Amino acid sequence: MDNTQTPGSQGDGETAALARPEAKIDAKPEAGAGARPEAQTDIKLLRELYRQMLVIRRVEEAAAKAYAQGKMGGFLHLGIGQESVCVGAIAALRAEDYAVATYREHGHCIAKAGATIDVCKGVLAELMGKSTGISRGLGGSMHLFDARHRFLGGYGIVGGHVPLAAGVAYASKYRGLPEVTLCFFGEGSANQGAFHEGLSLAGLWKLPIVLSARTTSTRWARRSTARWPCPT
Repeated sequence: MDNTQTPGSQGDGETAALARPEAKIDAKPEAGAGARPEAQTDIKLLRELYRQMLVIRRVEEAAAKAYAQGKMGGFLHLGIGQESVCVGAIAALRAEDYAVATYREHGHCIAKAGATIDVCKGVLAELMGKSTGISRGLGGSMHLFDARHRFLGGYGIVGGHVPLAAGVAYASKYRGLPEVTLCFFGEGSANQGAFHEGLSLAGLWKLPIVLSARTTSTRWARRSTARWPCPT
């Protein structure tokens, strides 16, 4: 785990604005394609996104404590400090859209279901190997799956999920359905052949897929700078 503070705990201007129900935060994108100078973010939406990030942080902290107490077997890959990545991206999806992730996907699974108490219980039960878990206790930390909310994993093979996500997007296009697949991956996936194959197919077939990269840096085996000739 890292020492990242709870979202909004630094008391900056935006956090102060959250305390004022009448406040609105202006979004002023740079001029260019797709820029909307008049865009505003509703304070209710900001509060909901903050709530989801906070719920995910508390679930991760509870999981870390239970793991340290020996209540969980196998690996436990936490996403503490990356709550905004999954919450912000998934907030742009519709209910019929899909999300696919690699490990450290606890927050993604929770966010796709709206961070309800039921999904939080399901995730924690899964981490403890219980039959009431979201994958019936068979998946553990790296293989969360929630078909009801169209969250399709949770995969333990680095980069191996990218072609699978491309396949989901292909199925939507083949059936003529207006669905989008959002695929999350860590920077380590960029070294894998399956990653490049998945991107190539997505581009070749013009698939309805969005790929979201996140840098995990030293969270697992080696620093990114030890694998690549450039900093990340």
